[in-house]
Amino acid sequence: MAKHPVPKKKTSKARSARRYASFALKKSRKLQNYLNISSCSACGAATLQHHACPKCGVYRGRSVRSLDKTVEKVTKIKA
Repeated sequence: MAKHPVPKKKTSKARSARRYASFALKKSRKLQNYLNISSCSACGAATLQHHACPKCGVYRGRSVRSLDKTVEKVTKIKA
């Protein structure tokens, strides 16, 4: 049966945290190059291109989403 390699010393918490932090930083930098963020023409909020604005609901100059959060009362029917 083959023996598996085993580390001689324990990896400290700081060392492993540095490794994972650099990985996360590298991934976030890659994502920033792929995301196309622009500003909304109506309100100026940051939005993704080809998406409706999450603040005002405007896409290409017209309102495509209503921001009224009215919910009708739901009643339960007892059987």
